[in-house]
Amino acid sequence: QTTLGQRPPDPIRRRPEETLPNWESRRRSQTTARASKEYGQQANPNFHHVVVEQRDERFARACQEAIADDRNNNKQQAVVLVVCGLVHVEGIVERLKLRHVSESETDSEDGV
Repeated sequence: QTTLGQRPPDPIRRRPEETLPNWESRRRSQTTARASKEYGQQANPNFHHVVVEQRDERFARACQEAIADDRNNNKQQAVVLVVCGLVHVEGIVERLKLRHVSESETDSEDGV
């Protein structure tokens, strides 16, 4: 258990004396997003699970459904645009890759 004030601040927070342009630039960095995500996992795992992990899962599921609908309707390669925070990008991509591998394995088992 940590006492309030003993934990360093979330890496995504603005630092003392940091200019707004510098903070904005740092906030748009995948490295900062990863550090903030890790911070959240350690600081409050239950909150992190709901706010990051479950949201990543919903985004990935929505992407997969949109891709499937587009393929069924157009018989072409689907294109899906997702707008999300940087902290979610890697989680969504990872889930989509896992689903793609899983679908490929199922298709090969079915002879497709």
